[in-house]
Amino acid sequence: MGADILKKVVSFKASFMISVMALVFCGFAFCQEEGVPTKKAPAIPAKAKAQVVEKAKAQPAAPIVKQPTAEEMEKRKNMIKAAKEKLNNLVWHIEVAQMTSEPQKETYKDTLRFTDNKVASEHLASDDFPSTNYTVSMSGENVVVWETMQTSEKKGLAFWKGEVEGGVMRGVLSRHFDEKSVRDYSFSSVGPSEAMTPSEKKEEPKPAEVTEKKAEPKKEVEQKQADTAKKKSEDKTKKKKGVI
Repeated sequence: MGADILKKVVSFKASFMISVMALVFCGFAFCQEEGVPTKKAPAIPAKAKAQVVEKAKAQPAAPIVKQPTAEEMEKRKNMIKAAKEKLNNLVWHIEVAQMTSEPQKETYKDTLRFTDNKVASEHLASDDFPSTNYTVSMSGENVVVWETMQTSEKKGLAFWKGEVEGGVMRGVLSRHFDEKSVRDYSFSSVGPSEAMTPSEKKEEPKPAEVTEKKAEPKKEVEQKQADTAKKKSEDKTKKKKGVI
């Protein structure tokens, strides 16, 4: 009797332990499937948190761009208009020098004429560059900036940008002969500007004229062809007769 009771107790304990182990295993598997962390993540030290906050405070704030008022915009517009009127009808003699590291660089003298809101270069006019409209802007309150682009069918493009301050003009000229050939120049004025005379206003530098041979009238061409054919026929006849 006692042996039977002991066997039942041992069997019960074994079944109980197996059930407990099964429950623990199922709970662990459930946690893994559901993504429940089995271990707490380490806490961020207070010192590290403070450093992050300090770095965020140290970042410079985005600059606030102040929009010009209507009064300021009108003032600047009048300044540009006055600068353009002052630049118009003036002649500037300049010296141009190629910007290059080579020992030999191209240098020459040129004359710029500003008339009727257009600018012309005497030097470039010989390469079929016509006078072109130019834009005027202000850099600050004292520097007048002018820009233009000129085009020649034979010599490509020419980009001008000049600045006038205190009666002196300086700037850059970029010649684009083709897609691969580009030359950059700097230029500066020689002496003060000169007012353009009435005759200079009328005599603007003109591109070199290309004379084209006019086609002869059809009748004249046909007559010449007939005369040539007649002469050849006469020459053949003379050869046969022994005249020639």
